[in-house]
Amino acid sequence: MREVNNYRALKALWVTMRILGLDPPEKYRVLYQVYSICLNTTITFYYPLSMFINMFLLDKKKEVVSNLTLTISMVVCGMKTFNNYLKRKELWKIREYLVQLDSEVKFEVDKEYLEYMEKVSFRYFVLYASMYGLVIATCEFPMLFATESRLLYPAWFPWDWKKSSRTYVAIHSYQLIGIIIQIYQNLLNDTLPGILMWLLKGYLHVQEARIERIGYDENASDEENYNELVACVKSHKICSMCRLLVYRYAFLCQLNGCGELTNRPHTQIMRHGQLINCGIFRLSKAKTLLYAKSKVTNSMQKSK
Repeated sequence: MREVNNYRALKALWVTMRILGLDPPEKYRVLYQVYSICLNTTITFYYPLSMFINMFLLDKKKEVVSNLTLTISMVVCGMKTFNNYLKRKELWKIREYLVQLDSEVKFEVDKEYLEYMEKVSFRYFVLYASMYGLVIATCEFPMLFATESRLLYPAWFPWDWKKSSRTYVAIHSYQLIGIIIQIYQNLLNDTLPGILMWLLKGYLHVQEARIERIGYDENASDEENYNELVACVKSHKICSMCRLLVYRYAFLCQLNGCGELTNRPHTQIMRHGQLINCGIFRLSKAKTLLYAKSKVTNSMQKSK
């Protein structure tokens, strides 16, 4: 029999968190913390700061507005990353809850359904990663056709990069690495809440199917049916706790993400997907409770 492991659906996201300095490993924790501080200080903090300072050095209003829009996007991305750092313990709890829910899946039909949900969530992540990958691939194109040395994005640096080729290469490399890190951060912010809600929808569907089966197995005793119902209630409580953790995380992501809607309209697709998943979650919860109530009522009537 196959084993259910929806941790694989989120493995790429956990790896992304570790690259961004948000998920310390058990070994080399001190060294990793030094890496995290250096990365987030030089990229998450200084990258938008250099662009913000450069706005005061521009003469044309059009350039100021264009630079301001991009700077706001960078600042919002940093706020989301800081939110991920604050909510990292909640994300670890969600990881434990998913492992616990996987261990309670017994029927092959349920395993196939969860495997399907896992594949869809992974494709969702790959789709976003592909779109962001195109940004990395195309950001160097303007440099190939430029007649003179220029930066990827207008920013202020304390060194005169126009007079030194080594300084220009160093700053250009820094900006390229910064763009890659920013894209990783946006990828994590835009995909994690939607994937978590999608997986929760799958678990609730499985819980509904489990409750529907109670009482239809002729070989199962009343005590076994009762224990199965209790197990379903416990699993549903785990889903509810997981839902609250996801809501807390996703709410701040959406609140901080208002400034990015002008630059990336496709993020609205993810927002609407989350709202649809929330509606499906409530419907599944109502059905689950109704099934549980009907089963308990029928068992009480039979006992009388």
